[in-house]
Amino acid sequence: MNLKTQLLIASIFAATGITILALAAHYLQKILPEAQVNSIKTAANIQLIHSVAIVALSNLHATINLSALKRALNFMIAGIIAFSFSIYMLSLNIIFELSWLKILGPITPIGGILLIISWSIVSIHIYKSTK
Repeated sequence: MNLKTQLLIASIFAATGITILALAAHYLQKILPEAQVNSIKTAANIQLIHSVAIVALSNLHATINLSALKRALNFMIAGIIAFSFSIYMLSLNIIFELSWLKILGPITPIGGILLIISWSIVSIHIYKSTK
């Protein structure tokens, strides 16, 4: 995926993250238990933080290897999808009542691992570029 596409995805993630936080603050707290609303807020915050990180990291192409940067950003995008979106679906399952959504449970930690991998790639390549 090229940097332009990654930045487009980051901007969409930022817009949806803000929307989800607004929904959690003003609407979802009226229809979901507090634990689910808190989970949704956590997922949205992770999504927003990493959306900003994708934009910031996209400017590192002069500092680290471009293919490594793209790989890290792809892991970050996949991590946001797996982590945040699985939490959204699991938390909103009270509304949807779709029993098959429970299979998403193991996806959340995989998303967290993908985010850790993305930051590890960035760290390794920044370290290598300063040698």
